Amino acid sequence: MPDLLKNMYNAQFFEHLSTIVEEAVPDFNKKDFFRRIFIPAWETLELKARMQHISRVLAVFLPTDFPQAVPYLVQIKQKAQQAGFANSFAFMFLPDYVEQFGLNYFEPSVNALQEITSLASAEFAVRPFLLTYPQQMLQTMLVWSTHPNLHVRRLASEGCRPRLPWAMAVPFLKNDPSLILPILENLKADPSEYVRRSVANNLNDISKDHPQVVLQLAARWKNANSNTDKLLKHACRTLLKTGHEHALQLFGFGAKQVVEVFPVILNKDTFQLNETLEFTFSCMARQAVEIRLQYIIDFARQNGKASKKVFYLAEKKLDRGEKFTIRKKVKLQHYSTRTLYPGKHTLGIMLNGEIEAETPFYLHIP
Repeated sequence: MPDLLKNMYNAQFFEHLSTIVEEAVPDFNKKDFFRRIFIPAWETLELKARMQHISRVLAVFLPTDFPQAVPYLVQIKQKAQQAGFANSFAFMFLPDYVEQFGLNYFEPSVNALQEITSLASAEFAVRPFLLTYPQQMLQTMLVWSTHPNLHVRRLASEGCRPRLPWAMAVPFLKNDPSLILPILENLKADPSEYVRRSVANNLNDISKDHPQVVLQLAARWKNANSNTDKLLKHACRTLLKTGHEHALQLFGFGAKQVVEVFPVILNKDTFQLNETLEFTFSCMARQAVEIRLQYIIDFARQNGKASKKVFYLAEKKLDRGEKFTIRKKVKLQHYSTRTLYPGKHTLGIMLNGEIEAETPFYLHIP
């Protein structure tokens, strides 16, 4: 089993951190720092709680007046980069420090986040500032979207995602995505794929609540350049996955009626947990067409109801009369996000958003 992410905060890390902070902060006491970090409850703290605890301990050694503490945060960030840390998740306690102690100081805080984000991405820390200073923060993020540093530009997009995972909700962004679009307009052709991918994820978030907004924008941006086209395809992945007709049309997936999908063949119809299901099927085009293929499994659930999960297979342009065959292996095992239950399951093939072939299989779990 892989080590828990929270365990990156170990004695070795704090040795490195202490060396960095000693260089940046006068009168830093390493022994006292370790004593305050490794409290009796340390082992019970989860990842976010550990980050917040580190921020609070660091605050003991910094000026209580937040604007006076900011230069020391920047010094720690710079010393960490000089020590070889780059884009480091471990230093997320620095933006967390700003979130915890800087909310009443808008300008010093956003300046600190702009500086820190090149070491430890600050998208979580900007959320309370969006809630407290919505207009000021959106204007700041619009400026960030033209910043020469790619990490700052990415923060402009990532921080205002309506459905940013594991982050504080910002309901007004979810309700009105028009507030976000000027930021994304500035970034749609960004030279960095790291930034463009954030734009795609932001648009994918928006598509879950406002699909027409994303489709209209995609129609306007499409064919500007290959990088933006790739961004849009990723941005519309949820719409494509769910078979949204207009999204499929926008990306050129043709009429499913011109494709014949042959029956699905399984290696067997009854499986034990941790065995591998193998399936194969073919499809043939009656005329030239571009297709998107997915497979869907209706998993049996403990309550007797099915639970559908869609998986990507392939996209392909078929010529008239061309036959295309796919073979796929699926291991039937428990995952952290999904527990399997015994009973009847159904595997289906989706062609351009519609299920065209289905076959049952059975799972036994001792």
